[in-house]
This record gives sequence, C-alpha cells and structure tokens, in this order.
Amino acid sequence: MSDPLDLQTASLSLDLERQVDDLCDEFEDELRQGNAPAPDEFLARIAESARRQLQRELARLLRAYADGSLSLAQPNRGPTARHSGAGAEIVSGHDSASNSLGSTTRMRWRRSRAVFEDVDKVDAFRYALDHGEKLRIEEIVSTVPQGARERLLRELLQLEMEFRAKRGDTPALEEYRARFPDYWRLVKYLYFENFIPARLGEFPIQKLLGSGGFGNVYQGWDSRLSRNVAIKVFRRDPESPAPPGGLLFEARAAAQLRHPGIVTVYAVLPDGDGDEFLVLECVDGKSLEDLLRGAKLSAREAASLMVRVVEALQHSHQHGLVHRDLKPANILLDHDQNPRVTDFGLALNLTGLRRSPDIAGTLPYMAPEQVSGETHRLDARTDFWAVGVTLYRSITGHLPFVGSNRRELLNSICHQEPQDYL
Repeated sequence: MSDPLDLQTASLSLDLERQVDDLCDEFEDELRQGNAPAPDEFLARIAESARRQLQRELARLLRAYADGSLSLAQPNRGPTARHSGAGAEIVSGHDSASNSLGSTTRMRWRRSRAVFEDVDKVDAFRYALDHGEKLRIEEIVSTVPQGARERLLRELLQLEMEFRAKRGDTPALEEYRARFPDYWRLVKYLYFENFIPARLGEFPIQKLLGSGGFGNVYQGWDSRLSRNVAIKVFRRDPESPAPPGGLLFEARAAAQLRHPGIVTVYAVLPDGDGDEFLVLECVDGKSLEDLLRGAKLSAREAASLMVRVVEALQHSHQHGLVHRDLKPANILLDHDQNPRVTDFGLALNLTGLRRSPDIAGTLPYMAPEQVSGETHRLDARTDFWAVGVTLYRSITGHLPFVGSNRRELLNSICHQEPQDYL
C-alpha cells in the first residue's frame, strides 16, 4: 500500500516522540510565562497518530498549572487556582486577571478548559468500559457544545470500537450509523480502522489482506465469476485532505497495463455512500515484504526476482507511467514465487503536467530527486533506484540508507554512500 513519506516504523515512532516532547516543552514554557496557549493549535501541529498522546500530556501540564505545581515565571498574572478537580477550575485563578487581557486570550483559555474537560470525559469513559459500567457515548457527547462534539466523539468512538474489537465483538456498521447519523463519515472511517466489514457492494468480505497509509485491502468473493478478488478501500478521515489521485486515477493508470508481472485491475465501483472501492486480481500468496521479515535471499535468488520486476516496470514505462512507490510491500509473490507489481496509486504520467514540488512515495526507497521534490526530474530511473534499494535489502537484510529521523534519512539518501553490509 502507498504511504507518502513513510519512514520505517521505529524511526517514525522515535521522531513522533521527539515532536511530542518538543511541543510539550513549548506549551509548558508558554504556561510558565503566564500566557494562554491554545491546545488545539498545538495538536494541529503533529501527526494524527500522536495527537492522543500529546493531548494527554497537555492536559497533564494544565492540571499541574491548575494545582500550582507548575510555577510561573511571571507571578504577577494573578494567583493560580489550586484545584485538581473539574476542568472548569483550571483558570479560575486567572479569571480576574483575564479581564485585563484581550478577547483572543480569554478564548484561548476556554479552549484549554475544553481540552482538559475532554480528557476527563475520555478517562471516565475508559474507566466505565474497563469496569463494566454503563456509560453511553451519546450521553457524554450531549453535555458539550455542538461545535466541540465531533472532536470528543472521535475519542470516545475509538475507545469503544477498540474495546469491542478486543472482545471479539464485530458490530455492524449500520448500528453506529443509526446511533450517530449526523457523523456518518467519521463513524465509517473509525469503523474501517477497527473492524472488517461484512461486505462491500456485491462482494462478501473474507479477510483483511493488508493496510497502508492510504487504505485497506480486503479479500472478497466474486460470486458471479466464482473467484477471489482483492478490494482496496481508501481511508477517508474527515479531518484530513483527500489523498492525491484517488482510486479512479489508480484504476486508469493500471488499466493501461497488461503484463503477467503486474496485478490486473478489474473495476472501480461505488459503495453506496458516494465513496469508491477498487476491485483487483487477488494474488494468492504473500508480499516480498512478508518474505524479507523472516529471511534474506541469496544474491542469485534476489537478482532473478528483481529482473522480472524490472521487466514489469519497463512495460509500465513504455506506457508513460512511473510507479513511484516500488517497495517490497508492493511486490506480491504467487505460489510459484513469481513477482507481481501492484499499487499504482502514486504513479506519475510522464506525458502529463507535473506539480512541483510533489513529494510522494515511501521514504527509504525514494531516489534523491524524489525526496527533493524535483518532480520534473522523475523518470524510469526513479523506479530503478527503488529496485536497487529493494535488491540491496533482499540480499543484506538491511536498508542501504538509514537515519534516526526523517531529516537524517533525507541527508543519507541525498549525500551519503550506502551502508556496507556485504
């Protein structure tokens, strides 16, 4: 699956932890200076996957500020409320001082209270789930202003769905639609993050085949032709911009290609909500990524495999398409170990107009011109760079270019020689 700027999991996690720490330090400095930092502005500055952790850390800082354990650098702002209870008490010590502040600052404090109160409500709901107490999301959400409900609803729904998934409970999507009809797109997004749908369109769903940055791929059953199919569904987070291209673009790109080394696209179909899903040939096997997690290949095996991948890519290039996201996860292996290139969601049409800069791909496999956003320089050689990285990893078990964070990895790709593991 395509995932723009997707670092290796360990590196990305470390980078996000540092970002959380840096934002917490900045937030704490603002508090100590007697300012009124707005938590939602800080939350918007980090990836969605780390927002929950950052939200809890900011709430912890606000609690420390409320009970006086976080001292002020400018004590003349007024006495701090020494109360660790309701979120509304966070700024009670500043209410009189806030009269001399502007309306923007008072609004920031209200936002701080809202985030604090949200965390308290989420904690209460988590406790109720863990201890078998009945506390309905609808009741909690109804206590907050209309404009703040979707943010809180997202947290509570994620908790409930995770809890039910761990118990082996698989509710129907329609259950959540009925409960939250005004938030059906958010409900649908979170449902697909936690459960496998019973069917998509006319296809009963059998299992999840894989997940990536843009969506999920399921195995479905085509009863008309009595065959398994792969079904790709985009992640459609209401808070995030739509991914570039879309399924229709991927379908049109791959539909031009007829090669035994490229996965065939069958159709793009609507799901009833105005969204689309992609129906592809189902390769009965595993990906090269799966294979490399447990073993390395001999130089002969790796070379033989990648020669066939190059042949498939040459066919794509002859039709004016650069794959732009070749990596082991996008090379499927059938039972005879024949490679099949898949996922043309980020493919670049060499004959069309190019946006510049346009950075897309999976970072450890991207060529220097790709990570630099020099879209006008991308061509077949960009894919062959990814072939080289994949070949290197297949033989050595390591990536040729590494870094503890995104910046270091970019520098390694653009300016350093590959690591010597041979």
